Amino acid sequence: MVVKVYVSVFGDERGREVAIAGLKSKAKYVRGELGRRMKLRLTPEVRFIEDESLERGSRVNFILSSF
Repeated sequence: MVVKVYVSVFGDERGREVAIAGLKSKAKYVRGELGRRMKLRLTPEVRFIEDESLERGSRVNFILSSF
């Protein structure tokens, strides 16, 4: 079982890399906390994935507003 957590990170490329790396490094901790707090027998693996949809939407809005 896998849970995918999509995360939007605003900032420069280096800031995004650091934020996603930080989340990924704490995935086991988050999994443990979920299992304890929700009293789950089987806790799914947690995967953090960068969601770039807001950034793409902002770029599209900027392009459209320049016309």
